[in-house]
Amino acid sequence: MNCFDHPTEVAVANCIDCNKGLCTHCAHKYDIPICSQCNLQRVKYEQKQIIKDLFIIAGVGTALFFALKSSDSFYNTLTTGSAIVLFYLCYSLVAGWKFLNRITPQIFLFLPIIGWIIYFVLKLIGAWIVGPFVLPFRLYKDIKRLIELNKIKEI
Repeated sequence: MNCFDHPTEVAVANCIDCNKGLCTHCAHKYDIPICSQCNLQRVKYEQKQIIKDLFIIAGVGTALFFALKSSDSFYNTLTTGSAIVLFYLCYSLVAGWKFLNRITPQIFLFLPIIGWIIYFVLKLIGAWIVGPFVLPFRLYKDIKRLIELNKIKEI
């Protein structure tokens, strides 16, 4: 079998996604043996996932902020500084939730319904506590990765 992109070269590996033949140059172009088209598809998919996550953080944070702010008694006591803190806390909830998803053991899958309710409430409180610390790192990581992916697409 010959390389898909270089028909005169002998294939030494196959693309792990589409099984096209890859020559030595193409097989070592990326960390894994993958053709340029499949790698571009992976890059585009990862970009979409990161952008979707950022929109979820922004959407949930904004909706939660305005839901809390719309309460008349709560709105009257809200100063500019506390509004900014509340806005940040609302945005950090999703980041905290996703962080807790990574460290939550799978044993909670077998809880009865009351256990799920308690688990949800405790996880929500935990997400609100952890989220403000996790959000800056998550935003930095996501933006840095988007920049890296844009550079990969240009190669």
